[in-house]
Amino acid sequence: MKYFLGIDIGTTHTKAVIINHNGQLLFESRKGYDLLHPQPGYEEQDPVLIMDAVATVIRKALLAVPSGDEVAAISFSAAMHSLLPVDSTGKPIYNVIIWADTRSQKEAEQIASHPDADKIVHATGIPIHPMSPLCKIVWFKQQLPDVFKKTCRFISIKEYVFFCLFGKYLVDYSVASATGLFNVKLRKWDATALKLAGIEEGKLSFPVSTLHSENELLPEYAKLFNIQKNIPFIIGSSDGCLANLGSGAVQQGETALTIGTSGAVRMTVNNGLELPVKNRLFLYPLTDDLYVSGGAINNGGIVLKWLSEFFFDGEQSGQDHYTELLSLAEKVSPGAEGLFFLPYLLGERAPVWDANAKGVLVGLTMKHKKGHVVRAAMEGVSFTLAQLVHKLEKTFSPIKEINVSGGFVQSAFWVQLIANITGKKINVTEMADASAMGAAYLGMFGTGNLKGLSAVKEFVKVTRVFEPDPAIHENYVQLSVFFNSLYPRLKDDFATLSRLQEK
Repeated sequence: MKYFLGIDIGTTHTKAVIINHNGQLLFESRKGYDLLHPQPGYEEQDPVLIMDAVATVIRKALLAVPSGDEVAAISFSAAMHSLLPVDSTGKPIYNVIIWADTRSQKEAEQIASHPDADKIVHATGIPIHPMSPLCKIVWFKQQLPDVFKKTCRFISIKEYVFFCLFGKYLVDYSVASATGLFNVKLRKWDATALKLAGIEEGKLSFPVSTLHSENELLPEYAKLFNIQKNIPFIIGSSDGCLANLGSGAVQQGETALTIGTSGAVRMTVNNGLELPVKNRLFLYPLTDDLYVSGGAINNGGIVLKWLSEFFFDGEQSGQDHYTELLSLAEKVSPGAEGLFFLPYLLGERAPVWDANAKGVLVGLTMKHKKGHVVRAAMEGVSFTLAQLVHKLEKTFSPIKEINVSGGFVQSAFWVQLIANITGKKINVTEMADASAMGAAYLGMFGTGNLKGLSAVKEFVKVTRVFEPDPAIHENYVQLSVFFNSLYPRLKDDFATLSRLQEK
């Protein structure tokens, strides 16, 4: 029997799954690592620890394959927007700066005001924001010129993993398109963006298709994995694109929603469409013929994590705490009795693209208790995702149903909340991890073991369907008008607060 290994290099841990040629899950494993917060707005990770986690889960997964059976492919997913400077030997000279990092806000504002800004956004398919490696590279150039000069390459965490495994600097089209430096349609580094960043093409990895494979492991890892024959290592795609694939949203107009640490809404769209610049949505290649468009939010499950630590006297958040918070929120009526929560604790990406944005409670009175605050926070996250659903519908086509994934699907209450706020039918699918499963499916496709990506639908089983309650949805439509008005009214105040907090 043939087996396919999918690896997802995530924000808090790396996950591995093994599936057989029928798409059935054989094994899953994960290994975590810490986020580093050296100062406000800085979000970093140790790349060596992440590489160790990747190697550990691969080794465990390979040991789980039945003796005599074949591992036909190992394929990769990774979080987007990370940046790692390395020296001429490939050794990191700084920590990985991840998607949630907002230190380059000033640089992003400089780039956004540049005469070529719109040209760059249209070419790259990504809004200008501190999350993007383009802004982070400019930050290094302006704030840490010594590191900038010592840097031989600016790479992502997946590129670092592939360099460790194969000694080559390669980047898939999808991860490259999340840098703000890559021309999505031409599939090459964008000259205008490179000039603005102050680097040449040689400072970046060589772009390749998401189906590109390598099989000549460096001796250290060939020995560690005990691989006796060459196995194709498919470079894979980004976690967002593969979450769509893993949840079965693989045809034109099909949509997936994810809430993990962060969150996102993504629609699969055909090649040849105009980049959705006006609506400030991203556009990333999944394969040569398919794109994934949508928006990602900084503040998903992390909001509940913060509330858990806040309400439980700084204790480490745990499942028991989450269960209690969800139970309290469920007892509160829709709308949290007039309490609204702007959930921008980590600034925000889509739909406002403002690193200065802050978390805000509006309407707080003596009658409001813990449950009201938690419900308002969950509604705030859900309202934000609903804004993206509506942007996608306006840009592309109507959405009738949404496939969901991420840790939040363990809460029927939250899934129903998403259905009621968006007004869409919500499908919960049976899977270990959408991005890791998507990577495994892409490995099947890339090695010719899957006729087409649409065949994934045979593997993805819907385990539960949540229909919106029409009356509750109509109530939320009215409440969303007020929620949607809050950010525009507070935008300038957020910028002022950021300046005050810097002093």
